[in-house]
Amino acid sequence: MSKEILSSPSESNNSEWIADYIKSLKSNSRGKTDISSLNVLEEKKEIEHRVAELMMRDYIEEASKRNLKLKESKLGFDFYDNCLLIWLEVDDEKSEDKYMEIQKDLNSKYNTHGFQVSSTILSDWEGLPCPDNYTQY
Repeated sequence: MSKEILSSPSESNNSEWIADYIKSLKSNSRGKTDISSLNVLEEKKEIEHRVAELMMRDYIEEASKRNLKLKESKLGFDFYDNCLLIWLEVDDEKSEDKYMEIQKDLNSKYNTHGFQVSSTILSDWEGLPCPDNYTQY
């Protein structure tokens, strides 16, 4: 694994790090890694950021596999206390159910490592903006 693929930011710029990672997801510039390949001797924050990157990538890949259309202005990510926070707007109940399945699957995968996913899923008619602490996809 190259250091470039797994680079992580300092604690002070969480939003900037998430924004940079989302850009790399969109451009497919990050290589494939998985949680089992992380070196447990690395500092806690670096591991948290790397796992968060894996979780975001897995979330987007799972949505794509399930033919869900991610609305760029309607999906946001944040990471706090070993939890990937997701803000998402959907246009139908069927999509909401699929996103909840993705959350369940990711929690099943990452809970054993002390991480989790928590989603706030809203209907598009609610028209609420993504909170400022989330970085939009």
